[in-house]
Amino acid sequence: MTREPDRGEPIMRVVVTGAGGFVGRWLAAHLSACGDDVVALNRAGLDVTDPYAIEARMAGVRPDAVYHLAAVTDASDARRDPVRAFEVNVVGTIRLLEALRRVVQGCTVLVPGSVQAYGGVDPGDLPLREDRQLRPQGAYATSKAAQEH
Repeated sequence: MTREPDRGEPIMRVVVTGAGGFVGRWLAAHLSACGDDVVALNRAGLDVTDPYAIEARMAGVRPDAVYHLAAVTDASDARRDPVRAFEVNVVGTIRLLEALRRVVQGCTVLVPGSVQAYGGVDPGDLPLREDRQLRPQGAYATSKAAQEH
């Protein structure tokens, strides 16, 4: 969906977690240019492993939508510290969703997945379908598959 920039009232109030990362930076800028009121949160702005901080922040912001990009995304980081990868990617997502359920009912949430959750993919398997069996290999891929579930 393409939206034209709006010079009036914000279209929506949105939160972008992981806004300090590569995708988050671009997404926050794009949403802002489209007229949304964007609350861009990086690690310093929201610790997704802290349920009290999440709930307080979401209650204060009251977003219409959340783009949840906060994650351990580097496969080598996840391999070095798989517990941290699961704490951020899986438990952090659950904590965010639970906080939103308690304080901001009706908020739309986007949690991007990863093709790595599907394991090795041959060109003949493309395009992938969401009903394809997950076969994650490694801590990062497994954490993203668990996050989806």
